This record gives sequence, structure tokens and C-alpha cells, in this order.
Amino acid sequence: MQITEDILIRFLKCETTPEEEVAILDWLDADPENQKKLDSIDFQFNATVLHSEFHTRQTEEKKPFIRRFISYGAAAVIAALITVGNGLYQSRKTRMEMEAMTTSISVPQGQRICLTLQDGSRVWLNSGASMEYPNIFKTDNRTVKLSGEAFFDIMSDKDRPFIVETFACAIEVLGTKFNVDSDATDAEFSTALLEGSVKLTENASGVSMILKPGEKADLIHGKLRRSHITNPDEYLWTDGIISLQCNSFTELLKRLEKAYDVRFVVKLEKEPVVHCKGKIRISDGVEHAMEILKMGTEFEYEINHSSNEIYIH
Repeated sequence: MQITEDILIRFLKCETTPEEEVAILDWLDADPENQKKLDSIDFQFNATVLHSEFHTRQTEEKKPFIRRFISYGAAAVIAALITVGNGLYQSRKTRMEMEAMTTSISVPQGQRICLTLQDGSRVWLNSGASMEYPNIFKTDNRTVKLSGEAFFDIMSDKDRPFIVETFACAIEVLGTKFNVDSDATDAEFSTALLEGSVKLTENASGVSMILKPGEKADLIHGKLRRSHITNPDEYLWTDGIISLQCNSFTELLKRLEKAYDVRFVVKLEKEPVVHCKGKIRISDGVEHAMEILKMGTEFEYEINHSSNEIYIH
């Protein structure tokens, strides 16, 4: 929406719609010069209203937007100016109320979603993840709360850092791409940085660390530990792809559980070594994934479709 002088005058006269008021408040936040422009119009507007008491009808016809004040007298003019002040207060109050309103979204098991936030940032939420975010971000920060796994592509805004709050730590960024996996139930947390820079601050100790691209941080025994990303393909889940290059058979099963909303029941005396490499598409189905996983790995499996359980023996 283009913010014109006409809209600003209507704003001062309390004639704007709620949508226009929000647009004007965003416009004011975008540049300090915009506030100066509004103050100038406000000054001219008030001066014209006060001076109009002494103008002739000819002058009145040249300034139709103040015509409503002419016949009311000085008391009415003062009341009108008070109304303008109340309008500005109500507009600020409206924004504060909207900032306090939040949206919560939870992803069903076995599904993924992508959403665009109010500032243009994009977030991919993995199966079982949930996120809470304000309908309108505050003027000094953009804060969301996350549980589960998500991939963030954040729009840069040097005046408003983007903050992801999790059970383990807060992640602060300006503009970057990173993956977060936060599971309070199992006390597991991991952040991997692909582009930009992120600052992590532990909730418990207040200790901070800054990650560089290609680095990740994991919560180990209650402390964040830095390491290098060994498999960037691990974060292709946003494209519906699972990488088979994994540290362990157990970890790979966790990824399959999340992708297909199944539960594995493992009846093996010893965890098998995963020999297969490459990637699989989630859309090809769980049976295809299991057949790929079996290649070169010694195990058998049975699928119970009624209970969504897969028995490995």
C-alpha cells in the first residue's frame, strides 16, 4: 500500500481503516524520516484547524478537508484535536494488541509444511513440529517459539534480529539459512548453519557461541558443543528427500519414523551397519525405503499397516 499525504491526513482525522492503520504504522517503523513527515503534516493540519476560526468562507472553500471544524467554535476545535490524539493512541494500542496476538501451528505426523511469515521469511516445519509466532512482529525483534525440526530462510533486517526460542537455547540471526531440531522430551537439540551467521545462547547458563557456515551445535550433557557439518544432504528433508548417509542405523530409523509416521520395533541383538548410500524420496513410500535400506544390511522386516508398526528382526 502506498502511503500518500491523503491517507496520512485521514489517519490524523481517525478516518482510516484498521488495515490502513497497520500499513501506516509499518511505514513509520521503516524509516525515522517517515515519522518526521507525519509530524510535519500533523503540525500543518492542527495549525490550519486552529486558524480556520478566523478565515472567511472563501478560505474555507480552498481547504475542504477542515470544513467540518468551521462551524463548531473553539470548544469543538479543541475536542477535535483531542480526538486526533486519541486516534493516534488507539492506533498504537491496536498495533500493540496485534503484536500480542499469536498463531500456533502444529504439523501432523508424516507431513511437512512451508509457510511465509509477515516479514517475508520462510519456514519449513517437519513432521510433528510446532511453532508459535506473532501476527505482527515487534519493532525491535522478530521472535518465534519452536518445538521439533524446522528449516529457516530469514529475511535480513539489521534493526530487528530474528530469534528462535527453544527449550535449550535462543538462536539469534539477522539473515541466514539454518536448520533447528529441538526435542524437549528427549532433551535433544541441534542447530546447523548453511548460510550467514547465528548466535546461540544457552537458557540455563547464558553462555553464547557464534556459528559460521558449515558448522553445527549439538546439546551434549546439557552443554552446546560445536562441530562441522559432515553431511549437508541431511537437510534436504525440506525437498522430501532422506539421505541414507547417516551415523547409525538407529538415527536413520528415527528419520524414517518422522517421515512416514511409523514406529519401528527392533528385535536385533546387534545394531546392523548401514552399507547403502545415496538418497531416497519420501514420496516413493515406506516399503521402497525399507527395501533400499536392506541392500547390504542383514535384517528382515514386517509391516503392520493397522498399527503403523514395522518389526525389524
